[in-house]
Amino acid sequence: MNNQIIRGNIMHDISQIYRGNVVTNRVNVLRATINEASVLRNLLEEQIVLEFSKIVIDLSQCTHLDSTFLGVLVVTQKELMANGVELKLVEPLDSTKVLLSLSGISKVFNTYETSDDALRSFMDNVEPKETVPEYENNDGNIEWAFGR
Repeated sequence: MNNQIIRGNIMHDISQIYRGNVVTNRVNVLRATINEASVLRNLLEEQIVLEFSKIVIDLSQCTHLDSTFLGVLVVTQKELMANGVELKLVEPLDSTKVLLSLSGISKVFNTYETSDDALRSFMDNVEPKETVPEYENNDGNIEWAFGR
């Protein structure tokens, strides 16, 4: 059984894949420019309204990211964090990956080699919603109990 929904936006070359409460925005162009930046920003704003708290932007098909696109990524990251949204990037192709590293942008984001790696990272970082104070068991050892 496949629990994902795919919503393609052919006109703007950005597709969305929904898996539970995680949405992946895949940029399906070699050159991500001001045009894609505007569309991506609108999609992210829509996803905030729909209360997605985990978002992946997949740049694995990109060989070039222009300065406007990079700027939208950085500004959007700050806005998403302020709204409690966790954002992860899938790295672009090698030549563009170097640009992200040299510009320092890769330090702003959690980046992953594949979309699956980014999705798994959300699962690895799941924290309990509520904690119950520690208690001492019969052995005299302190344990933590987690609520649901």
